[in-house]
Amino acid sequence: MITNNPLIAAKWPRSAEWVCGGAGDVLSCVRDHVHLGHRLLSHPLAGGTRPNESPYRSVFITNCPISTAVDFDSLRIIEGSMAVMKGFGASRFRPIPPHVDYDYQLIDCALMESAMESLQDVAWGGVVDGHEAWTLHESHLRGAFNDGG
Repeated sequence: MITNNPLIAAKWPRSAEWVCGGAGDVLSCVRDHVHLGHRLLSHPLAGGTRPNESPYRSVFITNCPISTAVDFDSLRIIEGSMAVMKGFGASRFRPIPPHVDYDYQLIDCALMESAMESLQDVAWGGVVDGHEAWTLHESHLRGAFNDGG
């Protein structure tokens, strides 16, 4: 997972690739990984908050490049997400009060925990959204199952 959320980095220290910067920096880092052959495992704009309302962003990607070719679905999604984020403009809060900042960390963490549950269903051939899931080998997840979280 790629994140700028300190709560997630602390919860999953071996799984999280830390990005020092804002949510847009996280998406740029994800795009760079997609260019290297990684695939998205969660949507970059998951959740109900507008992109400019939360300073934190976390995205699951494959642990290693799936292929030497770029996955164009992942590339389309990440670039579209970056365009949406840019369209919303700068963050609404400067500076963010500490109690509100922590709330944003918790929201992002809850979204990733939910994504983790869905990914575990997929990884073990479970059912996701009423459809039989394709099998995803555990090694393709960016350390998601190695931290016990």
